[in-house]
Amino acid sequence: MPPRPASGTLLSQHATFTHSPRFGEGYGDIVLQSSDNVRFHFPKVLLEYASPFFKDLFSIGSHAENAGNVNNSQPLIMEENSVALDSLLQWIDPRQSIPEISRETIWSVLRVAHKYQVEKFISYIAATISQDSACACTTRTQSRGLLASDPMLILSLAEQYQLPDIARLALRQLTADPLEKLLAGNAIISHKLWTHLLYLRKQRTDWFLAYIDRFTSSTPQNRRDVCSQCFSCLMEWTKRVHVAPSWQSIQQNASQMTPNCPNCALAPQPPTAFGRAPASTGFTWNTGGAGGGLFGTGTAAQRPDIATWEKEAKELELRLPELPTGLFGG
Repeated sequence: MPPRPASGTLLSQHATFTHSPRFGEGYGDIVLQSSDNVRFHFPKVLLEYASPFFKDLFSIGSHAENAGNVNNSQPLIMEENSVALDSLLQWIDPRQSIPEISRETIWSVLRVAHKYQVEKFISYIAATISQDSACACTTRTQSRGLLASDPMLILSLAEQYQLPDIARLALRQLTADPLEKLLAGNAIISHKLWTHLLYLRKQRTDWFLAYIDRFTSSTPQNRRDVCSQCFSCLMEWTKRVHVAPSWQSIQQNASQMTPNCPNCALAPQPPTAFGRAPASTGFTWNTGGAGGGLFGTGTAAQRPDIATWEKEAKELELRLPELPTGLFGG
């Protein structure tokens, strides 16, 4: 079997083909034939305007002279399937609706846009993923949903097509997501990016564990003065943040931690003054005790305030993480 010709070549076709229902005969003066033998009739001028690849291709030959003829046996033979070509042409054509971006199509759509240098389409896809959640546009809502439902796929795409802003959004999502989301699917990222993601999760986990530890560190005799109900809650928090280091993991059973527990030493204390550390290291807390250290050594650390903890955690989760050096041009 002879090899498939490269994209943009002319070849006599004897295989059975169909015409695109959207870009059928007479719609344009150039014919593109997909790998699954669907022919797209499209205005040459729009292809030239949107794609430097096609502009250069048409400048070195007379491909459009006979391509509009319905009996033409030499359309432009493309390597892409009809779904990918249809999405690309929909976006290029101002008379068409913006194509839907889904988990099943985003890889092929980005690949074809990148291959044919349709940079504005790539920018549009990136914008649909990152734009505000208040937007009611169906396509954008679905693309934004991909970031929440399949962040590893988005991270893989961001690395493959060098989209640093999208990579940071995906890393932020994956830092707080359950561990199973990192292992689901078949998305591929580099070892360096994977290691960086695990480092971000460890930082976040350590941040939560340090806060949890303050509940027992604030009692005179530590765990011996914590009742079984409160201690069980602390252990549940510890387990949860190892799986998903996020405030949601804490919130799910925060009500079990009695604000004024009559059975143990976790009595309410005045809120602690929190000091911010650089973004790369998270937060630290000081109680003013002599000798310094994380909680001070001269006096017992005060019990954390749940409301303050929630506020600090949510602020931390909104921050966009840094990217590893060398992967995105940095």
